[in-house]
Amino acid sequence: MALERPRTAPRIEYEDIFTVLIGDHERAFAIHDSVVTKKSEFFRAACNGKFKAAKEKTIRLPEAEIESFRSYIQWCYNDTISIGPATSGSDESLNITRGAEEQRALSRLYRLASLFLDTTLQNKVIDTLRASIRYHKQGPGVDLVAYAYNNLQPGCTMQRLVLAWYVYRQDSVAEYLGRHREAFPERFWSDLVLTTAKARGMGED
Repeated sequence: MALERPRTAPRIEYEDIFTVLIGDHERAFAIHDSVVTKKSEFFRAACNGKFKAAKEKTIRLPEAEIESFRSYIQWCYNDTISIGPATSGSDESLNITRGAEEQRALSRLYRLASLFLDTTLQNKVIDTLRASIRYHKQGPGVDLVAYAYNNLQPGCTMQRLVLAWYVYRQDSVAEYLGRHREAFPERFWSDLVLTTAKARGMGED
């Protein structure tokens, strides 16, 4: 009987450690460039010997959030999305709270994946967000829509996801839209009108 070759993981080069300083207060994280450069074009460039960050072995990211970066490290080392402990409990109100927490965490992680040019994680976050919406039976709230429109690139996948959700559910969420009208970004309203018109066959003369 033929013997199976043991499964092994790629060896981490422990001497290739970079320090990443996160946020305005520069919370320090130690990472292995042999791990993160496989995921991120940003880190591949930053860890290149031609750049100052590579020589200093320090990268400063004042715009990043600590919890989001923790989730990114989890992704780099384990290929899983971890967005921290959810609110405990089982009643309906807590389920809504957990859904909102997940939407917030995933939107921040998506932004970080965009910054790091990690398209695989961007796609994974979108899949996870869709699953979260289905599981909690809670659509993208106004906070998620506002964050997506105010902090992400125009036309990105997360913006298209939240827009499509509202386009095809306007009748059932009309009261919610009206109640939070001022909180939704103006560009969202413009996209909602145009996309709805196209969906109804009114986009062309």
